Amino acid sequence: MPDLLRHSQVAVADLDSAQVYFGIETDRSAGFEDRFRQCSAALLEKIPGLEVLAMSFRTTHGIQHVYSGALYYKGSYYFSPYHELPYVTDQIGSGDAFTGGMLSGLMRDADGLPYGPGQEPNPQQVIDFAVACGALKQSIVGDWALISRHEIESFIRSGSSGRILR
Repeated sequence: MPDLLRHSQVAVADLDSAQVYFGIETDRSAGFEDRFRQCSAALLEKIPGLEVLAMSFRTTHGIQHVYSGALYYKGSYYFSPYHELPYVTDQIGSGDAFTGGMLSGLMRDADGLPYGPGQEPNPQQVIDFAVACGALKQSIVGDWALISRHEIESFIRSGSSGRILR
């Protein structure tokens, strides 16, 4: 992986894979935002062309699940809100949904249209969209995140109310 990633401009990772593949350790007593900053700074030394890095974070407190994400975009950091997920049906595929949401956000505007020449994505919207995709996937059984843009946008506006509107 390090040899492949060395040439990447866009990557999705987690703290564990950064440690396994690159030996990057972060301060485990720090919050996710600080750990993301530490990890991305270290990854930038190993992947000099990296312009975009995204990570999702999941913690469990008893039966309560908390899901969030972070994005490094061309020198700046963006963080999603923390979403409390009262009911998790299936976590398998949530990382893929997060990644798909991030890639979609990088390629399409808030109306779902491809960016034109000279247009840039809004990084905060990108991470919010990606996290909404990953969070919603956890309410669906199986590997596939069969969700619509409308459902994702509704989640972004309303958060995790405990009720998924389908």
